[in-house]
Amino acid sequence: MRAKENRNGDSMFGILSDSILKNIYGTLGNLEKSCNKSKECWNESTSGFNYIQKPYKPYLGEKFNGLMFAGINLNGGNNDLKAIDNLVNGAKHDLNEGKYNIFKQDGYRGSSFYYYIPLLSFLYYSYSNSNDKFISEGELTKEQIISGFEYCGLTNFIKCSTNSPDGRSTPSKSMYDNCINKFIKELDIIKPKALVIFTFFNHPSLLADCFDGFSVISKKERYRVQRNNNYYILELEHPISTAITRERKYQIYSNAVYELVELQRTA
Repeated sequence: MRAKENRNGDSMFGILSDSILKNIYGTLGNLEKSCNKSKECWNESTSGFNYIQKPYKPYLGEKFNGLMFAGINLNGGNNDLKAIDNLVNGAKHDLNEGKYNIFKQDGYRGSSFYYYIPLLSFLYYSYSNSNDKFISEGELTKEQIISGFEYCGLTNFIKCSTNSPDGRSTPSKSMYDNCINKFIKELDIIKPKALVIFTFFNHPSLLADCFDGFSVISKKERYRVQRNNNYYILELEHPISTAITRERKYQIYSNAVYELVELQRTA
């Protein structure tokens, strides 16, 4: 699936305007206070943190190639409509310094999440456009990995980000129930070719809970691919949820991406 174009030839994913975002989420202000579902989502167990929860825009690379990544939500409050863009810029900086655990700082060991997003995006772009495969991680330069941000998109299922007692920003059930339709509206505008979610290990039923009509067309030890007509979803284990070596992780992730491309080609 490709995004529609406007009269100037700009893709719709490049002009996801504030007005479109406001139409989806009902407000550009504080979701905790202004969203029409705020009372259901921000109940007694999660309210009172006084964070600003703005409905940030999805990030979309300048050369978006149809691969969209989706996380659960951001960790902590968000007061910027360009929150994910800012995170991507920070990740680019860390990657340029050769870092693997991104955003590492005092009290936080960092996460490889923003390392694997551009890496997998680059692998998808290279194989789907030039049939180039990279058998080992060592074949890739940091410049190639960083360039993966140009070809992918990034958003979240849920726009609010709670500061839960477990320190993992765990959303309430109401947040899942109320935000998923708004998330789907984003995808309807962006029209990606495939959605990648890192939920296979901790949330194996998330896809079934949120989407109708998908069927599993490939299932391996640590990932699976589902399809609904020509729309694909690749479910992976989260990079910090699995206790396997980095080398093994690359082999699993790269194999998953290459298989996704092959499934798309033979559909």
